Amino acid sequence: SGLRPEPLTFDVIDQDVSGITVKLFQGASLSGVVVLETPSPAAVARFSELLLRVFVNDVERKTGSSGTASVAPNGSFSLRGLSGGLANLFVNSPESSVPPKGFSLLRVERDGVVMPRGIQIQEREQLTGIRVVLAYGTATIRGVVEVENGTLPSAERIFIGLLRPGERISSLRPPQVDARGHFLIESVAAGTYVIQAVIRVAPN
Repeated sequence: SGLRPEPLTFDVIDQDVSGITVKLFQGASLSGVVVLETPSPAAVARFSELLLRVFVNDVERKTGSSGTASVAPNGSFSLRGLSGGLANLFVNSPESSVPPKGFSLLRVERDGVVMPRGIQIQEREQLTGIRVVLAYGTATIRGVVEVENGTLPSAERIFIGLLRPGERISSLRPPQVDARGHFLIESVAAGTYVIQAVIRVAPN
């Protein structure tokens, strides 16, 4: 419905509380379209597998909200019932927190301007003109990590990160290097990447 409850504070001391009225008001919304950087009929046919997720953080009020929306066959979406604050968009699959195989999020634009740190939205504001730009790829990268001057401790694991220049967080799930040092990265879109190895302590 796009409605949000108005915040209400009350005390419970030594007796039951009655007469509470929760008022609903129209929340903020974000609407726009998901597009592909490089046209691909095969990828468009899979738009039904995409789930768009938003997290809104209001630092001053120490509150926030979240929402999800499916993507229509033409790429359109609408996220409603949001609070004001800084909104960050993510693309997931319905079953996990990562995009469906082959998809990766490149950038989010508002009226043609790239929004690298999120979109500021006011209470009850209805924002349109949002573009979520995705890459779609089927390339595979294989390689090997060599440890010089010794061996890696058994309690540590190596993961491979694949980043586009300027990215801080990869949109691809980082694969773990196997016991032979080999790794495999699937569903990579065309482009230029920086590859890095990350060593982590394995959980007990």
